[in-house]
Amino acid sequence: MDLSALELALRNAAGAVVADPRLVRRVIKHHKRIPGLVPHGRCYPIARRELLDLIGAEEMGLTPSDIPDPTILIARP
Repeated sequence: MDLSALELALRNAAGAVVADPRLVRRVIKHHKRIPGLVPHGRCYPIARRELLDLIGAEEMGLTPSDIPDPTILIARP
C-alpha cells in the first residue's frame, strides 16, 4: 500500500487527514495561540470549521467537503 492509498484509507475510516508537518504545527500554533515552538506537533484533533478558519482546504490539497468533521491532523512522515 502506497502513501496516498494509506492517506485515503485513514480519511475514510478514522476521519484523519495526513498533512505536511509544518502545516500541522502551524494549525496547532494558531489554534492554541502558542508562541515559539509547538510541543508534540505530530497529530492534532480539530473541528472542520475551525480548521478551515485557520487554513484553506486547498493548502492541504483537498476540497472543504473532503475534510472530515471532526478532523485528526497527522503529520506526514
